Amino acid sequence: AKRGDLLLIYLITYTQILYDTRAKLIFFLALAGCAWAMHNLYRPFDDRQNCIVDRMEARGLQTRFFTLFLIMLMLAANGGSVLCSVAAVVLVLVNMLFLMSMLLLILGEMFEMCQGAPTPHVRTSAVNHEAVLKLVSFKLARLGFLGSLKKALAKMQAE
Repeated sequence: AKRGDLLLIYLITYTQILYDTRAKLIFFLALAGCAWAMHNLYRPFDDRQNCIVDRMEARGLQTRFFTLFLIMLMLAANGGSVLCSVAAVVLVLVNMLFLMSMLLLILGEMFEMCQGAPTPHVRTSAVNHEAVLKLVSFKLARLGFLGSLKKALAKMQAE
């Protein structure tokens, strides 16, 4: 389904099937809605980690749909400054919510690995806590979040 979605996006984007930009955006919006609905209907990923991959994909498809919807709303307003301003603020908030939820999910999984919580595919004894802490510290340092999170990791290690 994901590959078919990408194929249709590439066909519409890089060919002249639809000439008008608004028609392309309407098609992208319809395609995003169909992809989101199909994903919610079939839930194609496995059930490990409380269906985290399904939830992440669903959140991404939801954000894609609402982003395209808000862009279409701004284009349909034809320069209405109040509506466009509200839609732009909501657009930024929806995308920031997506980024924050992904960051929290990923950090939560990393901290869970550091604590050695058993998962269906990783045994507690197989987790090297020091290697995971070094990896987390390295990744956070590259992202610029090292300050307070490094202290939190050190506190978790001390406990």
